[in-house]
Amino acid sequence: SFGFIILAPFLQLHIEQGPVLEWVGLPLVVVIGIARQTRIKMMKQRHKVEREANIMPKLDGQRIKKLPRLTQSLQS
Repeated sequence: SFGFIILAPFLQLHIEQGPVLEWVGLPLVVVIGIARQTRIKMMKQRHKVEREANIMPKLDGQRIKKLPRLTQSLQS
């Protein structure tokens, strides 16, 4: 049993539907739960090699020479 809980701020009556539901012979009901929206924030974490590839134009010459060795060692 759910008991009685006062939900006055969340109560939304659709009075205009009452006569229509009665006219077609459907029973009237009281809702005890309300669905709500759920939002989820998702983030993608990238690997170090992918991050370095994105900043390659900013790197000096020596770092660019080291990058192929780093990627080869990660692939093997």
